[in-house]
Amino acid sequence: MAVDLNDLIPGRVFHFKVGPRRVLAIEGDQVIWEWADEKQRSTSARPGGSMWLKSFAADASLDVVGVQPVRRMDLSGTTVLLSGEVVDVLDKPVTVKIRTLCPKKYVVVDLALGRVFELDGNGTESAGQSRIDAARQALRRAAELIVRGGR
Repeated sequence: MAVDLNDLIPGRVFHFKVGPRRVLAIEGDQVIWEWADEKQRSTSARPGGSMWLKSFAADASLDVVGVQPVRRMDLSGTTVLLSGEVVDVLDKPVTVKIRTLCPKKYVVVDLALGRVFELDGNGTESAGQSRIDAARQALRRAAELIVRGGR
């Protein structure tokens, strides 16, 4: 039985024929998910994946109970960043906009999952190594400025 698209929120676990999946994030029209039962699967080297939002909702059935606790997303309204910092999660998604003539000079970093995206003016895509290196240099420069007392 399908689930409502509004029920697909980070932290929720749904039953699929192949096993329970936990929603980690919604990015555009994609659901980023992980296996929620911690079983090793020979068909997949990855601990999860991404799936088109409508397909995920169509293939999912009711929430699963009795699975392992959420690792990164907590149903209390917080999430844990890779640094260990705990941050609040909003009740509803927000749209983040950047107004610029040069979108290629920006990257977006998911501090909870470690994913990096680059902008092209029409949307986002996973960043390549050269963009990740450029972001690393920019962050290093920002950290140096903070240490020196400038911004």
